[in-house]
Amino acid sequence: MRSITIVLLALSLAAVPAVAQKHELSFSVGAQVPVNATFNTGTGFALAGSYAGRLARVPFGSLYFEVPVAGGLKSNGGWPSAGITNQDFSSFFVAPGLRLKLAPGLPVSPYFAAGVGLAHFRLDGNGFIPASSHNSTVVDMAAGVDFKIAPHLSARGEVRDFWSGNPFKDLAAGLPGVADRQHNVIPSVGLVVRF
Repeated sequence: MRSITIVLLALSLAAVPAVAQKHELSFSVGAQVPVNATFNTGTGFALAGSYAGRLARVPFGSLYFEVPVAGGLKSNGGWPSAGITNQDFSSFFVAPGLRLKLAPGLPVSPYFAAGVGLAHFRLDGNGFIPASSHNSTVVDMAAGVDFKIAPHLSARGEVRDFWSGNPFKDLAAGLPGVADRQHNVIPSVGLVVRF
């Protein structure tokens, strides 16, 4: 009984600094994996970051307003049946929303997030296809886990899906059977600073 009391007291004391911390800044690196039913797309390098501010706290969870920002620096894709191959494109996503973090005072804290925002695509083009860019609405869904490594610092693993229009919208305008939306899955790892 005494050891259980000591463990509970230690967990309570470890949670005290986390209660005072209302803001989080994160930076992570990973990959952008576009998934589209019409176009062939390849995986590209991605950078991501976010700001989150706590709105409400209960004993085993906290609700945050978050602004995630992510970018796929260079992916490659094409539409082989239309003779379009090796088209480089970049992506940018921002989707403000809500995050529910479970057990925020414990060493391991899983979370879930959702939001709505804007996607921007830039198609680099080549001699056959002109460069172009366009915007699209985006719906964001995420799941992740934070591992505390210091009082104000955590390691983060996350998978985020930005469901948006596709980067080849201008090439496929008006053609039947072309998927107009795609998933942009970004698995990433990084660091979180809490203050």
